[in-house]
Amino acid sequence: MTYADKAPQTTRFLWQGYRLLQEQRANGTRRTCSYDPESPWTPLAAIEQAGEGPEADIYWLNSDLTGAPLEVTDAEGNLRWSGQYDTFGRLLGQTVAGSAQRTGPVYDQPLNL
Repeated sequence: MTYADKAPQTTRFLWQGYRLLQEQRANGTRRTCSYDPESPWTPLAAIEQAGEGPEADIYWLNSDLTGAPLEVTDAEGNLRWSGQYDTFGRLLGQTVAGSAQRTGPVYDQPLNL
């Protein structure tokens, strides 16, 4: 599969049962998800690492009662993403394009999936 404006990219997904544990991209970056021990479907944080070093960026997820992320803040407390959903969980709007959304099918912009 090719894209008109960029090379194909591969992303691997590591699951822990039905929960997404980690995304691994071909460029070596990884996003590891951490969940609330009291509510196993509610994400608490996303830890992003580039390469094999110990350095990582931590993003905190503030979620609603269903586990859908409402806001994402960085380690300093700066708002990095926020979104609003309709009654059925469809994303109505977001502050910046991102993947911190309700769990479910991933929308791939180039393929319109």
